Amino acid sequence: MENPIQILWKLMLKVNFFYFNRNNSFYCFIVPITFISEPIQYAELNSVVLIKCRVIANPSADISWFKGQEKMNILSSNYEERNGGLQINRVSSIDNDTFWCQADVAETGESKDYQIQVIIARMFLKSD
Repeated sequence: MENPIQILWKLMLKVNFFYFNRNNSFYCFIVPITFISEPIQYAELNSVVLIKCRVIANPSADISWFKGQEKMNILSSNYEERNGGLQINRVSSIDNDTFWCQADVAETGESKDYQIQVIIARMFLKSD
């Protein structure tokens, strides 16, 4: 059985969110902010990694990123916002932390955040 997010995603692919009726009245389907992301994501030391946070909303949401329990702004050049997430250009031990993906929809005033725990993992090679 499909979960609600899969059903919503399929609906979004099939439905045009804006339409006009016979009287040329404009309608807009409001879709509340929905996050599609794993709450725990792994990163290898010294690698480049994309912390994935996908947001579905209509009207579309503006995405911001924060770090730590205090939700501090991410100002370092080691981090870049990318389509679908936040790229860490070189993972270090300080990235073993909580990241926050925040979505804001100006037209409706809706704002939600989603917590993502990044865990530093090491690659182990199995030897014979």
